[in-house]
Amino acid sequence: METARNKYRRDKGLGMTVIYLGPDLKGIVRKNQVFRYEPKEVIESAKKVNTLAENLFVTLDKVPETRKEIVREGSFLNITYAKIEKAGGKS
Repeated sequence: METARNKYRRDKGLGMTVIYLGPDLKGIVRKNQVFRYEPKEVIESAKKVNTLAENLFVTLDKVPETRKEIVREGSFLNITYAKIEKAGGKS
């Protein structure tokens, strides 16, 4: 059963670890930057560079499969990474 405290933490994005797997976005986020919370403001700023950037913010349990998809030529995340890199990111 979920306690009120756990519900509050989940709703606020606390108690989770999120990592950004995209290229550096100067002044916004760095490649492989780790957050101990859900970085909503950072995600919104990254989306201003490319709306697909939010797909590169993942929880730690999804890191291995996400990294595999990023390097798989022609995959959705591979194309997303390349577009973000071209729009202002650096790897």
